[in-house]
Amino acid sequence: MKLRWVLVSLLACAAAIGEQKSEAREAKIRFQNLTARASAMLDSIRTLEDRLHQQGLSLRADTVASRTRMELFMDEAEEELKAGRLKEARKAMNRAEGAIAKLETAMGAR
Repeated sequence: MKLRWVLVSLLACAAAIGEQKSEAREAKIRFQNLTARASAMLDSIRTLEDRLHQQGLSLRADTVASRTRMELFMDEAEEELKAGRLKEARKAMNRAEGAIAKLETAMGAR
């Protein structure tokens, strides 16, 4: 009877580990997708910023603030993923996604 309990416990642990690996994989894929979107926004913002500077103008303050927030949230998400803290990584990715979406709207990419 004791051996059966040990086997059941081992199977449950194996299933939990498999689920954690799957969640980590999904989080990594989501982070990669967000990284691509963030990179595209940074490129677009740099191009716009260069054009504005040539005219003696600068980016709007809210655009600069959104860009900074996006970068901070992406950095936070990366750190949390590397540390294996998936719950915190998801929260940071949610915040990053919001900042990216705001920039995409402001830049006419959405």
